Amino acid sequence: MSKTLALDDFLGHETKSGGSSQFLRGWRKRSPAHVNVFLHRGSSIVALWQHNVPRVYEKKLDGGVTQRRVFGGSWNCLESEDVLKKQYRRERDTGERTVPPVICPVCRMMEFFRGEYQQGNISFTESLFKWEGDDPKETQLLTFGGMCNLYGSDKLEDEEKKAMALASISMKEAWKENVYAKCNYLFVVVDADNPNDGVQLAIETTSLGDHVKECIRNQMTSMGEEDGNPILKPYALRWEHNANATEFSKKYKCIAMPKLAMTKEVELLINSEPPDIAGVIKPGNITTLRASLEGHYIGPVPVDWDSIFGPAERAGFGQQEDEEEGGGEDRASSAQAAPPPATQAKAPPKVETAPTPPPSAATTPKAAGGRRKKAEAPPPPPPEPEAKAETVPCDECGFAMAADATTCPQCGAEYELEAPAAEAPAAAAPPPKATAKAGGKPKGISF
Repeated sequence: MSKTLALDDFLGHETKSGGSSQFLRGWRKRSPAHVNVFLHRGSSIVALWQHNVPRVYEKKLDGGVTQRRVFGGSWNCLESEDVLKKQYRRERDTGERTVPPVICPVCRMMEFFRGEYQQGNISFTESLFKWEGDDPKETQLLTFGGMCNLYGSDKLEDEEKKAMALASISMKEAWKENVYAKCNYLFVVVDADNPNDGVQLAIETTSLGDHVKECIRNQMTSMGEEDGNPILKPYALRWEHNANATEFSKKYKCIAMPKLAMTKEVELLINSEPPDIAGVIKPGNITTLRASLEGHYIGPVPVDWDSIFGPAERAGFGQQEDEEEGGGEDRASSAQAAPPPATQAKAPPKVETAPTPPPSAATTPKAAGGRRKKAEAPPPPPPEPEAKAETVPCDECGFAMAADATTCPQCGAEYELEAPAAEAPAAAAPPPKATAKAGGKPKGISF
């Protein structure tokens, strides 16, 4: 589940108990690896909790050949932030979560496998899911210990360490299997050095988010709460990435750049109508998720998928638009490039909190499994869409990019074409940029 945060809320946001336009992720590959950004003045900062769930995509090549590719994927969690902040807390006696998941099928699935492990039905290094394509190097295998983020624990028993060694599991690589929800921060920004890219979305790690909080707090302390506020008195923030840092917390840095001149173009962009981020932060679609998990499950114990998915299905999450088939394209088209209006500076964004499905007798873990039958016949299928250019999902962000594109228009990831086209295709229009729509009433964030 995502949560929108005003600046004050963002500075105090914690991920432990105690947010469409093109993406900016390619900045880490720059030399040097940094980017100067201005925060959009009409947009909130979103705490976006996501699960790592791989997926297989069939890519059509020239000559009618189909290639199966495996990609990593981010699936937006359905649980409330109050539940997710305590997802690693467990009862000392029973091993159960102190605040168990209510509705998210991924969270509920993880608890199912924890129970099977405690009963001795699966082993510490048991392989549970396998996604494989035509290239064996792309195969992604999820084991019990990796999914539950147990391999890096400092409380591992000698027997567990031996099991990892026999299974050739490396502690340095095992974190990639972690399926627990991870908090990322969604910023709406303008790249000061590349304003022609328009307003962009940046989904960044908790580590960078924490450095941004510290940087802004320091500015507000030294300059005053108003002058140090980058929304009220815009100034650039430099994000830096050090891939060679041994400690993850030191891989990122944020530096205030108050003397970096803000151009007129940047000023217009940060004051323009904010882009629609609803397609990025909406809850994950459970229909395609269930099909993927069931189809790639290889574990030794039977799984009651009806019980795991029942609460979310009864809550109607399966009725959403398929994210892989339409979600990515809709996110791009919802914020097409347009000349920014010459508007006056706006007040800080209003705090809006994402609605969370309230727990009820039908959405609790103890509710009976199975699917609910509809009393009314489903609406007729929509008309067949017009033929679209072939697309494939980006490895980094999952955006539906053109099959012959060498750069993802959302996150900036670069690719080499695997097979040249037989014929030169007709020139296609460049992908839409992420500038906000001109004119009109500003849109609020919807879920």
